[in-house]
Amino acid sequence: MVNITGICNTVSDHKLEFNAIILKSFDEERTNDILVLASHFNGLLNFGLVRVNIKYNYVSFVYSGDLLTYMLYPQEIENDCFDHYDLTKDCVWSFYRLMETGEDPVFVFSELLQRKDEKNKEDNTVGLKE
Repeated sequence: MVNITGICNTVSDHKLEFNAIILKSFDEERTNDILVLASHFNGLLNFGLVRVNIKYNYVSFVYSGDLLTYMLYPQEIENDCFDHYDLTKDCVWSFYRLMETGEDPVFVFSELLQRKDEKNKEDNTVGLKE
């Protein structure tokens, strides 16, 4: 089960920001592993950004969309909200896995990608006749 610690949406500077706290706190000795895992996410994300706050030791996932786009295409708010939630669950799973197992961040991220590939294969075969 995935435990998301907090999600909030705010409006500022003509942007709607989706923000989720992934880890409320972490030990300083885990900072390098957390930064490596965050960089793996940010390297592949085309939606949002994983931020690591070293001063206050927390991790968040943030996406902001233009309010004008949402006014012109109202369905985009719902789509972006669902996308943010799904990606937040992936981030939470990965960071919690890293903290619980102490595995190398590369292996944690690789396992996430493998799980997503398997799920996509299952989803693509649903309803198909053999």
